[in-house]
Order: sequence, then C-alpha cells, then structure tokens
Amino acid sequence: MRRASEIAVRKTNKLRREKDRKGLKREAQKGGKKDCDARWAKKNNEMHYGYKNLVKVDAKKKLVTKYETTGANVHDSRLFDKLVDESDEAVLADSAYLSE
Repeated sequence: MRRASEIAVRKTNKLRREKDRKGLKREAQKGGKKDCDARWAKKNNEMHYGYKNLVKVDAKKKLVTKYETTGANVHDSRLFDKLVDESDEAVLADSAYLSE
C-alpha cells in the first residue's frame, strides 16, 4: 500500500509537468520560438520555408567577397545589382539572371 507522502510527491511532479507544458505553449504563442524573418516560397510546386543566401565569390582567390541573406520569398534577380560591380570581369549565374 502506498504511503500518503509518496502519493503527494507523485501528484506534485505531475502538476509540475503540466505547468511546464502550459508554460511552453504560452511561450510559443507569444512568438518566443517563431522565426519572424523566415518566409515561404514556392519553387517547382514545392513549398520551402526559410532563407536564401546569395554569394559572390572571387574565382581566382576562391574567397567570398559579398553575400546577401533574404527570406525565401525574395527572387534572386532582385539582389543582382547589390552583388555585381562594374569591375567584375565575368558573371556566372543561373537562368534567373538572364534579363539582367
């Protein structure tokens, strides 16, 4: 037969676990665990959530010289002018930049 103190300890632990769960739910509802800068984007009928990195690399030195990070919903061509300079000899890019 269980003692009264053992039952009281079990009830206390159960209440603590429930309180912790409720606290985590409240924190998540407040936006404490939500990434407010990440965005949704659709590409080839697939949905992607997060960020997009665009990088400019010096081909000879093989070093990153510039970079931009945006939400996934920003099109690559919108940052083309920020990454490319007049002094660049060549640009290697995918078809998103054809019109630039």
